[in-house]
Amino acid sequence: MILQLCHGKVIPEYSSAYSKRCYSLFSNSKIMSIGGLSYLDKSNDRAAQYHDYLLMAMSYLRGNRSFEILLSQGRYLRKKYFNDALNEIEKNKIIVFEGPWQYRLFKDYLNNKVIIYDAHNVEYLLRQNNIYQNYVKGIEHEILKKSDIVISLSRRDIDNFVNIYSVDKKKIYYVPLTLSGEFKYNGINSNYIVFIGSMYEPNIRALEFINDIAGDINMDFYIIGSVSSHKLKNKRRNLKLLGMLPEEEKDKILCNALFAINPVPSGSGRNLKILDYLSHGLPVITTETGLNGYEQYNIKEAVIVSDLKDFKENIIKLMNDKSLIKSMSSLSHKVFINIMNAEGSLTGDDIIKDILKFY
Repeated sequence: MILQLCHGKVIPEYSSAYSKRCYSLFSNSKIMSIGGLSYLDKSNDRAAQYHDYLLMAMSYLRGNRSFEILLSQGRYLRKKYFNDALNEIEKNKIIVFEGPWQYRLFKDYLNNKVIIYDAHNVEYLLRQNNIYQNYVKGIEHEILKKSDIVISLSRRDIDNFVNIYSVDKKKIYYVPLTLSGEFKYNGINSNYIVFIGSMYEPNIRALEFINDIAGDINMDFYIIGSVSSHKLKNKRRNLKLLGMLPEEEKDKILCNALFAINPVPSGSGRNLKILDYLSHGLPVITTETGLNGYEQYNIKEAVIVSDLKDFKENIIKLMNDKSLIKSMSSLSHKVFINIMNAEGSLTGDDIIKDILKFY
């Protein structure tokens, strides 16, 4: 009944919180993905993902975050993916678009289909100072208007959809990404600090910032996720680019880190790495932007909020205050539990059940 169309890697091991969100939102849905970090065609009983070397190469050469733009235009897209997706669209009643990028490719084939837009961000706001900003606004407006249901990860994004695009708030559901599991913090004597990030502009800027300050701090910085593949100028020796890791290995590294940082300068939607940090009992230093999506919680009890200009100083202060680290770790666990208790009730499958009552 349900087909999800995604634009990044979705089959575990996950490449990002986006991947985990796509794969876990609906428990029995068929998922198809294009591009991303998929170097080989791959499938399992729920999902199929397709490499597209030409699309990836052209987006790299053009820069300006052009991958999604070229995809939305069908530029350099493999015919196999397009034809397979059309076949799946024909067989399924409910079509979920994970992001707005593929909607224009398939909009002429969606008659009598239920259209769901799972909005991971307000993409228009993420493209400020980008040459494609107005183009993205047009794509986003179109799918928001045509969707029967919109799903949002952030209450702030819901307000922005209403204010910017005049979307009917009644058709927007708030379904944040939730995580299972609670881990024991063991990092009080650790010699490293951790950052998680996918290959996404705010994470790239955060990585560059970490590299800039790392030379002045007597700690290692462990970088987890696909952002590790970003080429840095004058990479610091104490910056350890770990890349994509199996979940068990990632969890072990997080549990044994001294604390986590999130120096993202911009962004929209909920910053999902914060939830991952909290679930492992990690103290966190973050920018105000990094707390997007958590406004209704007393999360600032468990984190240090810092401007980038003060970030290095706050890292050094926290490194030397073991008592504060222990206190923040305990609060992280409590905040995580409060968030899960508040948000663990509504799922994508619950929304589908509501929709099916009308068909």
